Amino acid sequence: MPYGKMLSLVKMNHPIPGKNTISKGKRVMSQDRNRHYLIERMIELYLQHAWTDAQLAEELETDRTNIYKIRTQELEQKMGIPVEPVPERRGYYRINKEFFVANIRLTPAEMLALYLGGRRLQQQNRTSQKDVASALKKVADALHKPMSHNLVEAAEHILTQEQDERQAAILRTLVSCWIHRRSVHIEHQKLHGQVRKYLVSPYQLEPAVWGDGIYLIGYSDYHQGIASFKLSRILRATETTQPYKTPEEFDSHALLQHAWGIWHADQSSEPVKLKFNKYITPRVKETIWHPSQTIQETVDGGCIWQVEIAEWREMLPWVRGWGSDVEVLKPEEMREEVKKTAVRLSRQYKTIMATKLPYHIPYAKTNPDNREDVHLLLYHLIDVGQVTRVLWQDVLTPSIRQRLAQILNLDEAATGRFLDFLASLHDLGKAGPAYQRKYSPDWLKKELNDAGLMLQDVAYSHKTMDTKTPHATVSTWSLITLLPEMLNLDKRFARQIAVALGGHHGAWPPPGAEDGIDDSKYKQWDKIRRDLVWELVAVFNPPTAVSPPPDKTDLNTFLTIFSGLVSVADWLGSRNKECFGFVGEPMSTRQYAERAYLKAQESLTDLGWKGWQPTGEPQTFSQTFAYLNFEEPRPVQQQVIDAARDCPQPTLLILEAPTGIGKTETAVYLADTWLQKHHGRGLYVAMPTQATSNQMFGRFLEFLSHRYPHEPVNAHLVHGQAAWSDTLQEIELQSVGDDKSEGIAAMTWFKPRKRTLLAPFGVGTVDQTLLSILQTRHFFVRLFALSHKVVIFDEVHAYDTYMNTLFHRLLEWLNAIGTSVIILSATLPAATRRALVKAYSGQALEESKPAYPTLTIAASRQEPQQITLDAPKDYTVQLDWSVGREPQAIAAFLKEELVDGGCTAVICNTVRRAQDIYRALQDVDLGLPADDLILFHARFPPIWRQKIEKKVLAKFGKPDGNGRSPHRPHRAIVVATQVIEQSLDLDFDLMITDLAPIDLVLQRAGRLHRHKRDAAERYGHKRRLIITEPVANEGELPDFEADTYVYEPYILLCSYLALHDRQQITLPGETTDLIEAIYGSENKLAIPSTQWQQALNETQRKMEDNWRKAESKAKGQLILEPKNARLMRQSILGLEEDNPEVHQTFRAQTRDMDPGVSIICLYQNGEVTAVHDDKNLIPFDLEAIPFHLVKTLLQNMLTIQHRGVINALAEQPLPPNWQDNASLRHARPLLFTNNVCDLPDSKYYLKLTQTFGLEIIKKEAV
Repeated sequence: MPYGKMLSLVKMNHPIPGKNTISKGKRVMSQDRNRHYLIERMIELYLQHAWTDAQLAEELETDRTNIYKIRTQELEQKMGIPVEPVPERRGYYRINKEFFVANIRLTPAEMLALYLGGRRLQQQNRTSQKDVASALKKVADALHKPMSHNLVEAAEHILTQEQDERQAAILRTLVSCWIHRRSVHIEHQKLHGQVRKYLVSPYQLEPAVWGDGIYLIGYSDYHQGIASFKLSRILRATETTQPYKTPEEFDSHALLQHAWGIWHADQSSEPVKLKFNKYITPRVKETIWHPSQTIQETVDGGCIWQVEIAEWREMLPWVRGWGSDVEVLKPEEMREEVKKTAVRLSRQYKTIMATKLPYHIPYAKTNPDNREDVHLLLYHLIDVGQVTRVLWQDVLTPSIRQRLAQILNLDEAATGRFLDFLASLHDLGKAGPAYQRKYSPDWLKKELNDAGLMLQDVAYSHKTMDTKTPHATVSTWSLITLLPEMLNLDKRFARQIAVALGGHHGAWPPPGAEDGIDDSKYKQWDKIRRDLVWELVAVFNPPTAVSPPPDKTDLNTFLTIFSGLVSVADWLGSRNKECFGFVGEPMSTRQYAERAYLKAQESLTDLGWKGWQPTGEPQTFSQTFAYLNFEEPRPVQQQVIDAARDCPQPTLLILEAPTGIGKTETAVYLADTWLQKHHGRGLYVAMPTQATSNQMFGRFLEFLSHRYPHEPVNAHLVHGQAAWSDTLQEIELQSVGDDKSEGIAAMTWFKPRKRTLLAPFGVGTVDQTLLSILQTRHFFVRLFALSHKVVIFDEVHAYDTYMNTLFHRLLEWLNAIGTSVIILSATLPAATRRALVKAYSGQALEESKPAYPTLTIAASRQEPQQITLDAPKDYTVQLDWSVGREPQAIAAFLKEELVDGGCTAVICNTVRRAQDIYRALQDVDLGLPADDLILFHARFPPIWRQKIEKKVLAKFGKPDGNGRSPHRPHRAIVVATQVIEQSLDLDFDLMITDLAPIDLVLQRAGRLHRHKRDAAERYGHKRRLIITEPVANEGELPDFEADTYVYEPYILLCSYLALHDRQQITLPGETTDLIEAIYGSENKLAIPSTQWQQALNETQRKMEDNWRKAESKAKGQLILEPKNARLMRQSILGLEEDNPEVHQTFRAQTRDMDPGVSIICLYQNGEVTAVHDDKNLIPFDLEAIPFHLVKTLLQNMLTIQHRGVINALAEQPLPPNWQDNASLRHARPLLFTNNVCDLPDSKYYLKLTQTFGLEIIKKEAV
């Protein structure tokens, strides 16, 4: 309803007699008062329900004519209140409640307060002139003279003033949304910034107390919290149909009680203390400026005025307005800001010119909110050096400090000073014409030129003054000369350090990058750089004549870790708005260094860097897992612990054992023990997939919360979609509370993918570790993050050649950077084991046939050892090849097989096949409840897939502590792909599987009779694995159909030969023999015919050819090995991690697969676009994505590798606003109408349902 039609009835607070207090015929009231009484009562009654004139006359004890006159003449004509006829009830009238905002009584004094408030609103802005005038006239109608006459005059005066009609219309829209509780789309422009779209739920409209405007306060989807918007900067407001509810906990008084004006802040309040002189003190004391103010008189007649404010910056205009009559005492940051204002004024009016030394002139940072405001280069260099100092002293653990000190042959204290000083030099190249031209304000350019620091000159080379020349490369160029001169460093070592410092923005400068840089035409540039270095020497006192390590691996390890440390320190030291401020005027270098050190301490504490540290006190196994009621480790676990507990670090541990013996708990216990004993930096658990990472993360958090209940522990989930994990968001919410002294938290500074591994604890995909040895920007940050931790690689099997090549290089680097590794596997070929040991330790593992299960321990310069572990009791798995691959054959078999009950898994190698089998099962009358026939694959959007996974775990997971499974069905079928092959603790009575490589067949068989149940609970089903029989092709060879696109045909053929003629296998006794029969160097399989031999030869040749190509492709993306003398001269490709638009050659690929395309599944009904939030369809505007829906959108994202679909989507443009969203910019929105999305000019269309997930259907098949 338009705001202009809303009315407010204001009544004087005179006692008005009611119907029951004055008898009929005995009223004593003037005609005027009787009229007011009738008007009031009629309005009240009309608002309750509809009346006829006769009914109201009887109710109010007057006649119908009087009612008619008041209704038509007074209410409708004079007061503008529409008394509407009721269409369905002739002669009945009512008032629409929406035409009233309020119905209140006011005293004359209260009326005056409204008048003064309206006058102030009218005087401060041009938004609401007509509304103020209308309100004052209505107030006048309710008053007696002479006050009413004054109000009418004021109203008429207001109407003569200028009104901003656009702003008035925006205000009406906001008020309408506020009253009707509907969200509003706004376009808001920052004072000196861009226009941005927001979706806001209006909680309050509030005038600025000391300002000149009205503010909208409400929940903002962009901010994901409460934000305020100045009305005069709102360019457009559009009402939506989206309802909202103001939270009960929203309290505007509490929100603004520590605010100055309207700007509120999330942090706690702090005191602002001002000293006013005696001349202005009387003016200060006569006004209540803030509810929390206190005033203390001083002996000189002045006063100390103090308030508690959450954000002092919003007070600055008010404080500046007192000029020299006020001095800021607290906080120090505010005092500095006012001092900078005074300096700018003196510069502008040319009153007092501060004397600067030349090295105080160059800047490093400009304030994005005010480009005139700069942070001096000297002070930024000190900031980063002091951050490095705090990282060294308070964050890095003894293990990495000792290792770096050992490499440099220094003590720890000297090593720290050396690194602090070197890190501070990272931006020395900003003291040059190229950078100083870039963003310098005009006044600074003049100072530079006046000091002889010319920014442009024909004598300069193009590269010297080109603003595109990286300042980091200029740092490298200058330090190659300065480091040997000023620190007496070996020239080659100095060059290597200079290159490492030049890489702090992500990539080391390639050979020759510094050629052509020369500013020697103006000697002052070189003098300034030398003066800056001397100032930094005075601050950090670095050791001189430090010798390079003689060992190449040690040298490269130092330079790589140092590069990562400097990048991180620069990120932290560049938080000027949040921490270090913008200091543009000189002060004592020592004084600034002390300030920067305190700021660095404060910043790292706030960001969560300071927290967990190893105490050196390991626990027993039973203490560590007391929360799981583990009294003692199992015998096999105890064997592993005894063998590995005291291993020197770093060490490689490979534990090969069947599922169910507690490999993960053993690995986590050993990792924690090593961290404590050797003062390591943390633990990362690398899983094969995002789904397995999500599962492990919950278990890992439970472990951390019990292991370190009284310490602040920073833990993260690390993969592409981790930011939208509900578990991660829960612990992020914990981290924003006041008490950060204990508990598990995911500190938000660590959320960006390049930073996440820096947190001490994490769970994620193996891909995140592999990115550390690919030629990506900041690869050395990831290596620094992993250094001196323990990394557990879970569910490691026979990786393909591409991934193996990456993994081997990763192991080389993990050993070099002091990181211990634990590899867990149920099935590992001997050749793979030997390659892993060689890659990590450089030592050869003896070629022998180990028993199973086994433990392998390897470290540098030590002979690897293998330890045979106690084998669990063997069990027999029956093999059955009697069922064909046809979906109908599988459906018919299960209908008969499950008559008496049983829980069955059908595991397929492709999504399409799983969907076909599920459809065939639906077509057969199995007598199953719909909820017990489940399809589970990776082509469900995550928002549905998570529900399916939880359902599967609930029905078929581990029994509870009492050995019961209350949710396990009598009969059920799960049709799945490889998603249930690993990590999920599932137990089935019967299993049907397509043939896969033998190690994966054994993995699948591990889900058969996994948990202890009696025969009755199994409904008579023995441990039987049914492998579907492939159809024979023209000869006698099996046809694996589309499975050959998933697995190597040679491996499938060998696995077929190893299993087909067997009726049973014994596990784990035969595990090693079965694995080696396929992957061993000698193929001892019985070859049935010449045709078979030819097929094996041909497929093996193709496989080996594919291996060579994959290895070559992988090596092209790798950084060099740690012992390679050319490492620092390698030209880093800067491979793209996220952008699918770039060519495959320039993408950082951790797996050898075709590049996919990410889609967001949306739904369209007419003109309405919606996204599914698991319960409902939520409509939204594609052109203005609400920030709070980004998580939901990403939970509807799928990645498709199907080439036909990729080609169809390749040219589809993204909506413009999606390109501005970091989370969505590489995903394409697809609109499904009636569950179908057509792909024009393509052979395919897509179908999406909660039953089948995403189906890719060929149009000819329709």
